[in-house]
Amino acid sequence: MPLSRPGDVTLEKSPAYFVTEAAPARVWRMNTSIQLILILRDPVDRVVSDYAQHVHRRVSKELPPKPIESLVLTRNGDGRVNPNAKMVQTSLYHRHLRRWLRYFKPDQIHLVDGDRLVSQPHSELKQVEDFLGLKRHIRPEHFVFNATKGFYCLAPSVSSGRGKKRRQRCLGSEKGRRHPSVANSTLTALRHFFAGHDERLVQLTGRTFDWMRRNAQQFGEE
Repeated sequence: MPLSRPGDVTLEKSPAYFVTEAAPARVWRMNTSIQLILILRDPVDRVVSDYAQHVHRRVSKELPPKPIESLVLTRNGDGRVNPNAKMVQTSLYHRHLRRWLRYFKPDQIHLVDGDRLVSQPHSELKQVEDFLGLKRHIRPEHFVFNATKGFYCLAPSVSSGRGKKRRQRCLGSEKGRRHPSVANSTLTALRHFFAGHDERLVQLTGRTFDWMRRNAQQFGEE
């Protein structure tokens, strides 16, 4: 962690904290009043994104990627999701969040809708500023959509000798990778599996996320 002066707000992030069993207790021992920000996205999209990273790692080592079915479905060929698969376990948000709530109060944890963070970054980051007690500084014009990445990039005005200009600050090269094609039957199995877990997340947080509404509409159309 960088050195912080009184009045500074210091942030540090890692997706591994959320799912690591020992992390909540260790963080609590470090600082019981710490504020936590948790970004949650569609659990199925997160699994597919995880698989995209698997494909990238395998290809970079000149190894053939494993089929996603072998990583998230049971081995008996019944097309059902394997609840013990690592990629699946990571998306069981309510289980991991309960572990954090054993140590921290709900008002210490701010939940960010990951889908809205992608599509409406200003709206979500405005709420983060309020949660951290910061003056609102980020404005809608600070974001520019980057068609290559498929995400908004931060583009604040930067003073120069020729006036103000915008320099885009985008996510790293590991973000925005094109997702591999996944069979509809596998996606449907994942969506049905996570539907029940989404309900438990709603019960735990009192919030309905955008992906839940979208999936409920999709199931209704089916």
